[in-house]
Amino acid sequence: LRQLAGVALAAYRDMECEGLFQVYLGYHCVDEGFVPGKFGSDVQVMSSYTTGVDFWPLKDRLTDLEEHELFTALEFIHDHASLPVSPTYHQIFDCGIHATDGDDGAGQAEVRTRLNSFLAQYGSGYEIRTDGEIWELTPSGLDELNPVVTGDESVDDKVQTATASFRRYAATLSDKRHAVRDLADVLEHLRATVGTQLPRSDESDLFDIANNYGIRHHNPKQKTDFDSGAFLDWVFYAYLNAISLATRLRARGVRDPAALESVLRDELEGECTDETVEDGIDGLLQRAADLNEPNSSVHRIIQALPPDGYRSLDAQQRRTWVRRALATLNLG
Repeated sequence: LRQLAGVALAAYRDMECEGLFQVYLGYHCVDEGFVPGKFGSDVQVMSSYTTGVDFWPLKDRLTDLEEHELFTALEFIHDHASLPVSPTYHQIFDCGIHATDGDDGAGQAEVRTRLNSFLAQYGSGYEIRTDGEIWELTPSGLDELNPVVTGDESVDDKVQTATASFRRYAATLSDKRHAVRDLADVLEHLRATVGTQLPRSDESDLFDIANNYGIRHHNPKQKTDFDSGAFLDWVFYAYLNAISLATRLRARGVRDPAALESVLRDELEGECTDETVEDGIDGLLQRAADLNEPNSSVHRIIQALPPDGYRSLDAQQRRTWVRRALATLNLG
């Protein structure tokens, strides 16, 4: 922690000399004394009031802060950085750069560039995000895995909130368990409304973990003899990946005849019980019809069904229709 604080302080001093904090936090002038910025005339009082942490003046306090205090201070300087636009240089006694106008986005990007390389090497690895929050880095190989967009606002908000709660620095085991529980709820919602589109054995395993490994319930039957931190890390990214995959499979399944063909092959292998996808073959076909051209192979196989759809067929009729549908999709 002391090493991180030391390099952060060195970076802060360099950026301060370049005027990155003058627009918001003000500057000292040999002629005018302290010139306040947009944050006000008493940075120490206001920073303590708004963050709940007493870290100002930063040059004197940074290396003595506890971890959560240090991270709060780094978020603060990120949010109050602004790259000077048309600064002046006060030559008297080499006073230095004076800036009252700046580019906030460029200034904050500069802070992230200077500090994130140090944060990545501290502990399990952290980063300052573009929104100014410090999050734990994702495990190697999952760098591109971000909260997915399903189009359902309640689902998307829950995924975003769970991800923020889990990856925010200083997240407790309770915070992480609650975030995993929220993702399990999202999967439950997807299963009940549009189906997860995942293989049934995989879907069953995901809900078995949620219901029997101390995530959703607390009773003597729960399996809890494991490293909670490592387990929750694994489960969280497994669930986030499952939601991402389910969303993409659903979109692909209704647009791509090859993906629809795969579902129908699974249906045929499963004795045509209409249990391959959660909302049935008719539900899948309805989504496919909405997103494919009227003269497509998808529409041709739908037109071969009776008015009441696939569910109205008996087992033999379903097998016959599925085989013909597969042949049609294969021909395009």
